[in-house]
Amino acid sequence: MNSYNPRKAPAPDAWLEMDEAQRLDLVVHHHRNDDLPNLEIHAAIHTIVENQLAEDLTEVLDTLDRLTRDGLDRHDAIHAIGFVLVEQIQEVLQGGVFDKESEQAYFQGLKDLTAEIWLEQGE
Repeated sequence: MNSYNPRKAPAPDAWLEMDEAQRLDLVVHHHRNDDLPNLEIHAAIHTIVENQLAEDLTEVLDTLDRLTRDGLDRHDAIHAIGFVLVEQIQEVLQGGVFDKESEQAYFQGLKDLTAEIWLEQGE
């Protein structure tokens, strides 16, 4: 795999065969001309969400499907999922522990997420 387009799902096997640095590089390259406050963090969140999708994490796959059915394109849906992920990371950092409860809170955040909520937040 030599390019990344968030509007199209990468082949899961090809995505997971690359090491993390290669995945990050592809995402950074795709967003290199975007006006982002922190390209590296943006790429890291994209990469985590793509990893979860490629690993068939049911809750993330279901959320992506629901958000795209409700009108978001795949790229916007990845941003919405990434937003929930970042919220959960912040919670874990404040509490100092990642456990089953943290994972369930992430999954609940995904279940509660809708395209309407994401669009109201102004992306």
